[in-house]
Amino acid sequence: MEFLDKSIALLEEINAAPEKRQWCKENSVYSENPGQAELHRRINTFEGESYANGLVITNYAQVLQRYGLCEPFTKIDQMPYLAALACTAWHFRRDHFSEGSLISESIASGDMLRLLRRLRETQSGDSFATTLDTLFRFQHETLIPNQPGIYRVLAPVGFKIQFTDCFENTAAPLYSPDLLAEKYSGCTDQEILYIGKANGRQGLRQRIKQYLNCGYGRGKNHKGGRAIWQIKEAGMLLIDYVPCSDCEEQEHRLLRDYKERNGCYPLVNWKG
Repeated sequence: MEFLDKSIALLEEINAAPEKRQWCKENSVYSENPGQAELHRRINTFEGESYANGLVITNYAQVLQRYGLCEPFTKIDQMPYLAALACTAWHFRRDHFSEGSLISESIASGDMLRLLRRLRETQSGDSFATTLDTLFRFQHETLIPNQPGIYRVLAPVGFKIQFTDCFENTAAPLYSPDLLAEKYSGCTDQEILYIGKANGRQGLRQRIKQYLNCGYGRGKNHKGGRAIWQIKEAGMLLIDYVPCSDCEEQEHRLLRDYKERNGCYPLVNWKG
């Protein structure tokens, strides 16, 4: 979570310095000759990296509706991860319409700092998670490393999992929604939906792209993970990934540990 830690450190620095907070209130990324050139540069970098790392999710409005959230956002310290992610994206997207609110309001008020702290508190695992839809729409081919690794699909806290017999990609037969519901109900850990490895020529970058393209009807690779796409509003599910050279061994260990805890494999894994 290097990106998140670095971003929080910048916002904490601003929050602790009255002169920097005041500067933020009076300026934006659109300001000409604003002074505080180094701070201005670092905030610009923060904004660019936030989009590049999937912090600004594409389906934030859908998520806000799902959680019944509307501005002004209160009780940030009680938000589940996906809700905080959607609120964060709302602040970034508002900036495009109000020309400067990201710095003069979201950062200056401390709201952005509180949201990022909440994301770090509720983050599952050691890597930053974004929505499936965001990773597909942005096609972060330069962000996802072309190294071997492990990736996971996760059910957000507060997201009710419901199954359907509809799936745009007809490359493989569908599972029965009743079968999926029965298996999922038997899992004690209902957050982890899928654990996969990427050990191909381009590692995580290639495998995750294949997975997303299959789900959105643009490819026939990775049919084995199709049960994810039989979840209603699957685009709001979370995905994270971490490079590792021994991904086959890691996948086997993670699946073994999951089965020992739950008596079965995760929803979309059928064997270890």
